[in-house]
Amino acid sequence: SSTFTIDFYAGPNCFNRDGERYLGSKEVTTNGSGDVAFVATGLDAFVASEGITATATDSTGNTSEFSPCILLTAKTVTSIAPDEAVAGSANTLVTVNGTAFVNGDQVTLNGGDIATTFGNANQLTFTLTPELKSAKGEILVAVEGVAEGKIFVVTRSSSDIDCDGAATADDALFLLEVLAGLETLSTCPGDANKSGGTATIADVLHIRLEVAAIIQPLQSLFP
Repeated sequence: SSTFTIDFYAGPNCFNRDGERYLGSKEVTTNGSGDVAFVATGLDAFVASEGITATATDSTGNTSEFSPCILLTAKTVTSIAPDEAVAGSANTLVTVNGTAFVNGDQVTLNGGDIATTFGNANQLTFTLTPELKSAKGEILVAVEGVAEGKIFVVTRSSSDIDCDGAATADDALFLLEVLAGLETLSTCPGDANKSGGTATIADVLHIRLEVAAIIQPLQSLFP
């Protein structure tokens, strides 16, 4: 094994002016085959579109020529897929598409971290659970360090009869009141089972199946 000091440099591009701006160094020790994997931290800031080169200096002061130049690519978020789901629906695996992602990049939802899986330089994934999309609205999906994100739209469930943004047992009660003439539908349709017709007792049954925990007073209505 051997020890080397790796010095890093930045330039305006990869065509000329290697080593124009010094970024810092990292000391590394190779294995028996002369290989080493490392992460260099604490370097001076550099920006996308700059070219990065390096030299290696051994313990006796011999310095290599400049390494091949690596042109940095700006990290971006170009799209998310899928970009919508129904409120309260099952787990949704969302893919964030973009450029220059690295292992360890963090996806955020409305500014809060979520467990993120690195796929490759162009893809990150995360899972939206029913709890994270429990009600109609918009979720800002972003990646830390990237200025702009994308909007994930949570749409209203067809069983959200009372228009409160989520399908719950209250919707079955509300629809029963509509059928009894005690309430009227507003902007949300009462055709919860999407049969194409008007609101009927079958829609109440549909809501009961969709809502995981129906309240006790309704159970006597559906033996």
